[in-house]
Amino acid sequence: MLRWLVISVLACSAAPAPTRATAPFAFHVGFWVNLHQRLYEESGAHPRPGALVLAAPADRDAWARAVAFYRARYPSRGFLTLLEDAELVKVNRELARVEAAGDLAGADLPAELRAALEAVAPVYRAHGWPDDRAADLRFEQRLGALVDRHGGALVAALARAYQTPWPGVVRVDIAPYAGPVAAYTVLDPPHTTIASGDPRHAGDAALEIVFHEASHALVDRVQRSIARAAAAQHRPEPPQLWHEVLFWGTGELVRRELGAGYTPYGYANGLYARNPAWAATEPLIARYWRDYLDGARSLDDAIDAIVAGLPATSRAG
Repeated sequence: MLRWLVISVLACSAAPAPTRATAPFAFHVGFWVNLHQRLYEESGAHPRPGALVLAAPADRDAWARAVAFYRARYPSRGFLTLLEDAELVKVNRELARVEAAGDLAGADLPAELRAALEAVAPVYRAHGWPDDRAADLRFEQRLGALVDRHGGALVAALARAYQTPWPGVVRVDIAPYAGPVAAYTVLDPPHTTIASGDPRHAGDAALEIVFHEASHALVDRVQRSIARAAAAQHRPEPPQLWHEVLFWGTGELVRRELGAGYTPYGYANGLYARNPAWAATEPLIARYWRDYLDGARSLDDAIDAIVAGLPATSRAG
């Protein structure tokens, strides 16, 4: 069985447990990423439940200053900001790299951001980190057990379906929050951040989400096929079709691995019901991409059929 790679590197931890380089994921629970993701969430216009509660006035003031700093530094809070803001991408990577350090002297960060994080770190270490760390480790244990049982089969199935080799060991940082959809992945190399406490990750859904995120590193072949089909059919390239195929396809492969009792994330969380464009495309993907997964069509044939079935308004003028 393909063994999952677990590296729980904590602020004051011992050395990580032995690992195996053939595993699909390297799970990390790091102090600085947790602090950063919490401050980013709490400084948003509509933070989700679970904000840090502090008793001492001095601690509350220090935390409020850090939250205000984040709010001022990152005023744009779009759906994809954590993926598209170059500074935020670099900050998360750097904080992951120095996850167990006592300070941020070794991190390549803007000086004012480093100062803000280090100033509030003692408050978080004493009052927020113990609970966040415990929740992250529980999530890591639960998700790791699922990957232990199903990871080998899913790695093979996804690489085969997307016609792209698995990208090696994918780093996964676990934190209390991870943006609006509770998980995101940056590429080159792939690095996923996933929220430990989000209800959308309950039960077996966590398995689909971590493999969905990794699938972002496998989707180039699908994107090229969509561009080819759109050009051949004189349509504009549908910008989100690759992501719809990825959502449905990875969810379906997880469902096949877990059994018919599992409801894929897209259906369980109403992605198709809430989005008219996705609702219109879902029957096409469910029909033709299923044919591909069943061996009844080639990848390009499936994409040709999906693109051909898109609404007439998708045609180029």
